[in-house]
Amino acid sequence: MAVDVLAERILDEFAGMPPRLQAAARFVLEQPQDVALLTMREQARRAGVPPATMTRLAQRLGLSGYEELRGSYAAALRKSAVSYEAKVTRLVAHRDVKRPQALVADMAQSLAGHVGALGDGEAAARLAQAAATLGSARHVYCLGLRSSFPVAFLYHYICGLAGCPVTLLDGAGLTGMDVLATAGPRDALLVVSVKPYTRAAVEAAKRARDSGLRLIAITDRGTAPLAAIADHKILVGTTSPSFFDSKVSALAAAEILAMLVTLRRGKRTPEAVRARENYLTSINAYWPSSVRENAP
Repeated sequence: MAVDVLAERILDEFAGMPPRLQAAARFVLEQPQDVALLTMREQARRAGVPPATMTRLAQRLGLSGYEELRGSYAAALRKSAVSYEAKVTRLVAHRDVKRPQALVADMAQSLAGHVGALGDGEAAARLAQAAATLGSARHVYCLGLRSSFPVAFLYHYICGLAGCPVTLLDGAGLTGMDVLATAGPRDALLVVSVKPYTRAAVEAAKRARDSGLRLIAITDRGTAPLAAIADHKILVGTTSPSFFDSKVSALAAAEILAMLVTLRRGKRTPEAVRARENYLTSINAYWPSSVRENAP
């Protein structure tokens, strides 16, 4: 059984599970790589439950035993283990199979499909629910590391322009996460991470959750480490004809969230934007428009 399906079943069943089963289920959701690689007894030890509990969890999910569950996660890990180097080597080896124009069309269609999927019923509902949580937060912190940084930055930039209380977490001087020390249940963290998941982002998200922050995750699958701990998960497509996973859908999700959050602020948004534009004009932030562009 696919791990995405297993994760959805766990999430559907979680509320009705007894405490020990919940502990086992939480381990499976939050440590998918350990599920694939460790023995059942070691997993049970780390989850803080008897080994028999792991077996009961698998049976509750409709499996014959825990080894079947573990095998599904091991197969998923093997499938995802292809490195960027291997992908780009394969891409270069087949560079003469298609003309550049065809590759452009393939790439454009792939990206358009990922972005379009955000408008589907369930995905759109998740975005609206996440925006409601972000919009009601006292303060929103944004975190995206490595290739996910532009996604967090874009949300921060748009919402900052509209006067929202928002802070971008970065790594300058290794103090970027220190501002979370004063954050609490009235605040929220928007965190972005897609495969390969950046360990520091996942660990920071776990600490934020432990501090009571509401967690909104932009990630790529229901079995992702962030999806397992988030209050709201926004799932984005990342597959691409290129060797590198696409970030276009994640960027689109950030723009949509920013639009919805700024709209919630009503009249405060145009007032804040006007003030920011006046400031940017005063410091000559942008290249001056030509006379023709300004003409009626």
